[in-house]
Amino acid sequence: MTTRERLSACPLFAHLDVFELLQCARVTEESFCRGDAVRSTDNAPALGILLDGKVRVGKSAAHINALMPGDPFGLVALFTEGGAPTTVTAQTACRALFVPQKTVLALMRTHPRFSADVAAYLSGRIRFLTGRLAALGGGGAEEKLLTYLRQHALGDRLVAPNMTTIAARLGLGRTTLYRALTSLAESGQLQRVGKDIVLADTFVE
Repeated sequence: MTTRERLSACPLFAHLDVFELLQCARVTEESFCRGDAVRSTDNAPALGILLDGKVRVGKSAAHINALMPGDPFGLVALFTEGGAPTTVTAQTACRALFVPQKTVLALMRTHPRFSADVAAYLSGRIRFLTGRLAALGGGGAEEKLLTYLRQHALGDRLVAPNMTTIAARLGLGRTTLYRALTSLAESGQLQRVGKDIVLADTFVE
């Protein structure tokens, strides 16, 4: 995908002209090698959007999330003091686009829908991190997986979830993920219906 196509798929820019964004001053595209800290060259607060590759978001030794192309990062640090609360590390060679803090704030002032999308995204991150804290507290792969499935269920089920993506999001190996899935099914906490997953509290007798 092109940079413009990748940005267009990012939920933060659903109501923003991506061409206008790319014309903004000081918007930069940077490349990183595996193991690099993914941040702007001048280390100033900036909204990052992963263009390709994979990166890990963590706090000290704790794995919080894995980002895929099109995912934004660094937004929370634009509105807080003391720097970014987490570190972003390249797991593979990758590229990212950086939008400086001043540019983001200016776009929020002039584009109300963009401001609403930023607020919606941050609310989603709070919900996600609350679930992750609960999962980390539990410590087990089954607890992490069950928390994730409950957060992402649509209606009464998850329709053909991508297990590779889930494993990456949770920082689990595929073997560990499938072992956890089998354990949850055997304990009656979920059912496999074809490629779908139905959680226990939505079972229909």
